[in-house]
Amino acid sequence: MTSKLKITFLCVFVLSIFLNLSCSSSIRKITLPELEDGKYDSEFPYQNASKELEEITNTIRMIHSMAFYTSFSFDRETKLTKNEIRFNNLKEYANSEISFHQTSAGTATIIYSNNGKVALLTCAHILDFPDTAISYYFDILGQKTNIISGISIKTRQTNYIPELSGQPEFNTLATDKNLDLTLLGKDIDLIDALKLRPFKYPLGESNELSWGTFVYLFGYPLNNRMITKGIVSPNNKDNSSFLVDASINKGFSGGVVLAIKDGIPNFELVGIVKSGTGKKDYYLKPATSKKFPLVNSKIPYNDNIYVDENLNLRYGITKVISTESILEFLDNNESQLENLGYISDYFFN
Repeated sequence: MTSKLKITFLCVFVLSIFLNLSCSSSIRKITLPELEDGKYDSEFPYQNASKELEEITNTIRMIHSMAFYTSFSFDRETKLTKNEIRFNNLKEYANSEISFHQTSAGTATIIYSNNGKVALLTCAHILDFPDTAISYYFDILGQKTNIISGISIKTRQTNYIPELSGQPEFNTLATDKNLDLTLLGKDIDLIDALKLRPFKYPLGESNELSWGTFVYLFGYPLNNRMITKGIVSPNNKDNSSFLVDASINKGFSGGVVLAIKDGIPNFELVGIVKSGTGKKDYYLKPATSKKFPLVNSKIPYNDNIYVDENLNLRYGITKVISTESILEFLDNNESQLENLGYISDYFFN
C-alpha cells in the first residue's frame, strides 16, 4: 500500500468513527431530555444498571436476632395469679422448668461508618421479642381465667451479622416501635469495617412518589440476598408509608427501596421494606426433636403435640416505611446518638 493510500484510508477511518460518535451523541441528546423532568421514573430503566445494583447489595446485610427464655408451667390447682407475692418465686411453685430460644432474621442497611463506628438501619419488629409471656387456663365455657398456666421470661437477647468474623453482637442505639425502625451500632475493627460499605446514594423523598413509580427492593428473603422490583401505589392520606406490588418473602423486612430520578445511575432511597400482608394460622406439630424417616397416614400419632403458628403471606402487597418516617426517627434520637459518639451529619453519607 502506497503512502498516499495509507493517508486516504486513515482519513476515511477517522471520519467513520467521528460520524458514529456523532450519531450516538445525537440519539442520546434526543432521549435523555425526556427523562430529565426532576421526577421519579415510572418506566423500566433504559440502560444496564447491574454495576450500580451490585454496589447497593454490598451495603445491606442479613441481621439475626436470638432471644433466650426460661419457661415455667403451673398446675391449675396452684391457682397462681398475677400481681401476688408468689409471682416473685416462680421456681418454688412450678411443676416444670425448661429453657428455649426463639430466632428472627431480616435485612439491615449500613447507613453510618466513621472512625470505627458503624450503624445499621432495620425494622424494629425483627428484633422485638417480649420480655415476658404469660398464658392462662380457660374455664368449661372457654373463657380465659386469671389462673396462670405458664410464664416465659426472656433472659438474654443477641443481635448479630453472620457474615462478620466471630459474629459480634450489635447494640440497639435507638428504636421506635410505632415507626417500626431500629438503629443498631457497634465499634468494630478494621477488617470488619472494610466488609461493611455504607450506603452512598441520596436519601430521597417518598412524598414525591407517584402512581406507577418504578422501584427496586433489596433484601435477604429466606437468608438469600436478592433484588426484586415493583411499582408504587402512594398513600395520599398518610406519608408514613406507601405500598409496592412486589412479591416478598420472610427476611425482606428492613431492606431498602430505591427509585430512579432522571435515569440510571440516579438512585435514591425512598423507603425501607416493612412487611407483606398475610394471615397467621395455628397448627399442631410433634416435638421438634422428633425424627420421622417415614410418614404413614395410616398409623395414628400418640406422642406429645404442640401448638405453633405460621404466617401465610398474601403476595403482591408490600408495605414500605417512608423516608419522612426515617428522618423523623433520626431527628427524634439525634441527641441520644450524639452522646453515643455518632455524628448526625454522617448518617446516609
